[in-house]
Amino acid sequence: MRKRRTRGHIIADLSINHVERFVLRCGHIVEQVQHDYGIDLLLYTFDANGEPENDLVNIQVKATDHLPLLQDQETIPWSVARADLELWLQETMPVILIVYDSQVDIAYWLYVQAYFEALSDFQMEDVEVTVTVYLKRSEMVTENAVRAFAGYKENSCCAKLKEWFAMNRPLRFADLECLLVRLGFQRAETTGSQIVFEHSPSATVLVFPPYRNEELVRLQHRMKTKTLLDLRGLLERSAFDRMAEEIEETATCSS
Repeated sequence: MRKRRTRGHIIADLSINHVERFVLRCGHIVEQVQHDYGIDLLLYTFDANGEPENDLVNIQVKATDHLPLLQDQETIPWSVARADLELWLQETMPVILIVYDSQVDIAYWLYVQAYFEALSDFQMEDVEVTVTVYLKRSEMVTENAVRAFAGYKENSCCAKLKEWFAMNRPLRFADLECLLVRLGFQRAETTGSQIVFEHSPSATVLVFPPYRNEELVRLQHRMKTKTLLDLRGLLERSAFDRMAEEIEETATCSS
């Protein structure tokens, strides 16, 4: 049977185009993630002189022809898969959920980490398959919203994390890749520039920007990897740095 371009494909492309237009107007760029592991777009920002800034913003975009609304006509309930939420809450850089209403060509957004930090009684253990979040129609994707996303990025690397990083030895990407290979990860083929590692037995996926082998791994990517490996029972947090140090000292990727 020949593949068909469905209405779902059309509005998905429209939603990405809608977001990208506002990003470009602010002088920034987005890169589309070819393999959707809970993130659709990576937002890279530039300063007033056109120089690239550190870090990025993760964006997940959902499109619909039928925007759900609560009785107040101002609140948008949206179901989020637990697997996606786990990934988002492990991110140290901002994750923005965007819901695009194709009927009126308007998108609405939610800063995921801040939303759940404000829910004092939220426990991931209570989530079975999905959880409902509530977006506001007043929070529309605009140029001001994109500027806000960039501001969230600047505030994400808190002093506590930076202090933690200062107490640990630098980690080259080649050594991190070696660590992951030892744990049974395999590097997946991608059509985009991102680097993807998959661990089939635990259904664990790690996505990185296009690091060079000798490049030092950024704080947020190191913390994300460390947290996810521990969460999936692949490597305890306390053992991560010891293993990385051993690889650096032996200069070999054999176990």
